[in-house]
Amino acid sequence: MPSPPVPPVRSARTIHAFLIASTLIVSIGALVASRSTGALRGEAATIDYVGAGIGLAAALLLGALRRRLPARSAEQNADDWWRLQIGRAVLLWGLLELLAVLGAAALLFTGHAIGFAVLALLALGGLLVLSPARLAGE
Repeated sequence: MPSPPVPPVRSARTIHAFLIASTLIVSIGALVASRSTGALRGEAATIDYVGAGIGLAAALLLGALRRRLPARSAEQNADDWWRLQIGRAVLLWGLLELLAVLGAAALLFTGHAIGFAVLALLALGGLLVLSPARLAGE
């Protein structure tokens, strides 16, 4: 007898939790790896400004994409809403994850911590703000 399908709400929460964990793993891993190869440099460099610019552009893009995600109506079931919107939500969360990966790469290649910190905090903060409950209006 096949098992019943997983409700889309639970799938969304699971994906979101794994992306938060992945963002933390990438960020902490980059910090540990960069510390083992030498001291972190705190002064701002061109890469830090590029990272901050990428973060700002991503925040604007995320805001535009978030506005395209329709609100769940009062009579609409959460599972029905997630069945239709999970792809868009994963796109938003994936863009935030990409920021953490870019920040980690910049940290590993340059040793500059400022750009990394901006991108990692933006990624983690964005993932917390765009939680499944908030996206679905619960």
